[in-house]
Amino acid sequence: MNLDIISKPTLVVNEGRCRSNIAFMAEKARRLGLILRPHFKTHQSHAIGEWFRDEGIDRIAVSSVEMALYFNRKKWKDTTLAIPVNPREAAIFYALNRMISLNFVVTDPLSLEPVLPFLTEHIPGVFIKIDCGYARAGIKAEDTEAIVDVARYLASVPKVAFKGILTHDGHAYSARTQQEIEAIRTTTNQKLANVKAALEDAGFHTFVSAGDTPTCSRSDNWSGVDEIRPGNFVFYDIQQWVAGNCNVNQIATAVYCPVISVSPGEGKAVIYGGSIHFSKDSALEDGKIIYGAGFSVLEEDAPWPENSNELPFRLTGLSQEHGVITGPPELIAMLKPGHLVAVHPAHSCLTMRQFNRFFTPDGSEEQTMNS
Repeated sequence: MNLDIISKPTLVVNEGRCRSNIAFMAEKARRLGLILRPHFKTHQSHAIGEWFRDEGIDRIAVSSVEMALYFNRKKWKDTTLAIPVNPREAAIFYALNRMISLNFVVTDPLSLEPVLPFLTEHIPGVFIKIDCGYARAGIKAEDTEAIVDVARYLASVPKVAFKGILTHDGHAYSARTQQEIEAIRTTTNQKLANVKAALEDAGFHTFVSAGDTPTCSRSDNWSGVDEIRPGNFVFYDIQQWVAGNCNVNQIATAVYCPVISVSPGEGKAVIYGGSIHFSKDSALEDGKIIYGAGFSVLEEDAPWPENSNELPFRLTGLSQEHGVITGPPELIAMLKPGHLVAVHPAHSCLTMRQFNRFFTPDGSEEQTMNS
């Protein structure tokens, strides 16, 4: 990649690291006897989707109907829309149902009713969303009576098929120790087992879908689970790094930002790269909020240099277009306006959403869903 082409914040994806992360998770799923259904909301890219296919992956999860249609262009047919159905998008299900072997998620049968007239081709599988502790969406795992009632409703509707239960342990993102990770996995396994037992007592065969990047990366404790759906692992990021879920050399994406001002005496520099490029998601490192961490890129022949495992700079301030990086004064003093700093984002999923293309270190340019 010729660094001379970079004049503004530019997203770079390290293909080697990305493929290694995919291979790691695919091998882990095979070893544990689990289906890997990666969540494609993280990368939103046809090109990266093909890297998953190279590892034998043929099922995906997405977070919007637009994303399901986008990946259908490359024949990703077995797709789970892993967000509760939005009744105001009912008409779009006509196209989805004709093109894709679709699964979707409900918490309330009322949300499904507007969709039913548009299910004219295939019978989609429907998951009931279960809240095992994240408290974002889903029927609480303890309310097995309500869960069984929803399953009975789904069984009474000829245009859909009850498939099973689905959960996301988003609270695992705040875990820091292996003990905390294992506690979340054990608790969720127990809750899902109780729900499955209640459903099967009522006559429903129940498939179990779970998973998130922190627990999928660090735990082998998946008793009773059939399928895992991590997404962020394809890139990882600073949130995952400070939580101990990955190593620095697994972080596979960075935003290359021009330096526009340097204040060596204050140990800071300003980069062209702000909240519209990184979002304002943050990570907590030693009690301090950071929006990313990175390294300087000075050699034109080394777009992802060997010393990229060292992250001397922290992205500590963001406004719309500006970012403030801090670091050792002697390293800040080496920066000059026009130099590049590569910043791993706090949250790679949202950063990817801000760009319509990315580059790889070998110079390839790829489009994203946002193009």
